[in-house]
Amino acid sequence: MNDIDLSYLAGLFDGEGNIHIVKPHGRTYINILVRVTNTNPVVVSLFSDLVEGHHYIESPRRNWKTLHRIEYSKLQHIIQVLEAIYPHLHLKKHHAELAIKYCTSRLSHPRASYDDAELQMIRELRGLNRRGK
Repeated sequence: MNDIDLSYLAGLFDGEGNIHIVKPHGRTYINILVRVTNTNPVVVSLFSDLVEGHHYIESPRRNWKTLHRIEYSKLQHIIQVLEAIYPHLHLKKHHAELAIKYCTSRLSHPRASYDDAELQMIRELRGLNRRGK
């Protein structure tokens, strides 16, 4: 993809994307997800052209359009997507930086316990995602 395409995807991610942290209840592991949701399926296919992810279609609620979502859960895919669009991000640049560092750290010791730096990155990402902040 050229710089114009990557800039466009970065703009879509700034507006329609998120980096989601999930710690399933009662579990000790933490999942990180990168998602882009839009009513236009072309948006999802543009991200799929960059790195293949999981494509979900949500049935519309009353008077709403169908939602299309691409989701990345593999650490390698998250790094690939975020590194590709990182230079062009504005609003979520710090989110992406933290997510890239976290994923890179986890890949370097996948079965080990979370270290203090990783837990701090997760806390910071959660803080950035908190509503009203």
